[in-house]
Amino acid sequence: MVEKKYIKIIEDPSYWVEEINNQMYDAMVRYMEANNLNKTEFSKYLGISKGRLSQILNDGEINFSIEKLCSISLKIGKIPSFTFEEKQSYIENIKGKYPTEAETLYTKKLIDPKILLSKPVKSKNDH
Repeated sequence: MVEKKYIKIIEDPSYWVEEINNQMYDAMVRYMEANNLNKTEFSKYLGISKGRLSQILNDGEINFSIEKLCSISLKIGKIPSFTFEEKQSYIENIKGKYPTEAETLYTKKLIDPKILLSKPVKSKNDH
């Protein structure tokens, strides 16, 4: 059974915003590194100021409009894919998979979700 505290997390809109921000942050950093771009080059390519890019990379402050999020994701070779699932089906699908350490810390209010963005995100291929 999925714990009530995790259900409370998934019902919090800020959890989903942070999830999207985290994915965008990770994709941006990986693109910048893979293409050997400095902040100036990357900000020009994305059509945002160098200061705004620094804010994103240093503070995790993404907070783009949906249009800008889609525009940037396409520029870095990613397709923005959003799904809208039935909440109960989602809960059924995650049984036994959660909570992760990050969600546990988030639930206990021990860390701000934005702090999660400051840690490097590892893909399944990183070891």
